[in-house]
Amino acid sequence: MLCHVLWRCRGRHPSLSPLRGFQQRVARRLNGSSSDIYARNLGNVEQVIAYKGFWQMLITLPRRKPFLTNVGLSVVVSSAGDLSAQYTEGNAEIDWRRCALFTAWGTASFGLVSWLVFITLYRRLFPHAIRFANLSWKQKMGDRLGQQDLVKQVAFDLLVYVPFLFYPFLYVFKAAADQGADLVTDPGRPFLQGFKAYKENFWQDNGIACLFWAPADMLVFLVPAWMRMPANTFMNYGWAGIISWLRGFKEPPVCDEAGNSLLVVGD
Repeated sequence: MLCHVLWRCRGRHPSLSPLRGFQQRVARRLNGSSSDIYARNLGNVEQVIAYKGFWQMLITLPRRKPFLTNVGLSVVVSSAGDLSAQYTEGNAEIDWRRCALFTAWGTASFGLVSWLVFITLYRRLFPHAIRFANLSWKQKMGDRLGQQDLVKQVAFDLLVYVPFLFYPFLYVFKAAADQGADLVTDPGRPFLQGFKAYKENFWQDNGIACLFWAPADMLVFLVPAWMRMPANTFMNYGWAGIISWLRGFKEPPVCDEAGNSLLVVGD
């Protein structure tokens, strides 16, 4: 009977609501009111969330610890993307070396470098980006400064990050992985081979990136900030498959006597 009365009275007496009371205790512990927490969350990627018990701790983890969530998802998505590409190619056996290479590259690229660019760098270059992402959809419709930063973020990704950071990192990383022990005696060769191969594929690679990421970026930069990197990571599931199919290594590069051969990529 007492539980029934408390349940019926929860709307008239907010203090009787267990969740409301728990949130208020969290706010007091953080030396702020609920409105202070809202203001803090509005301008940050990592959110202050009230949780109680293991299950709530688990389901709120992406919002409370977005960086760790992004790294973990990157490992899964990168490996799954390459395995899907190998299955689509009809390979009789799984190339585990290629899968390991793409998993390492994907974790470094999607999990670490992307965070530094899309979160750390973007919040400096585009000061309204995080706040705009955390607004409601109705509020986004009237926020002109945030809309301008949205367009700027997409343009920066397609015209700066992808062509001058993402792809060079990919080609040099793969060249270094194929060179193996030779890195000790000739550490500069992966850069020469990687940039040489990228130069030949520059327009094709970036044309495909624009077709894929122009609409994908709009979604990634519109969702709440804590969801930005998970959304980007899931988009990268398809992107990793495309890159693996388009630029996956079939055999290590074959060099002439002078060591000036091109990097062998794709078919």
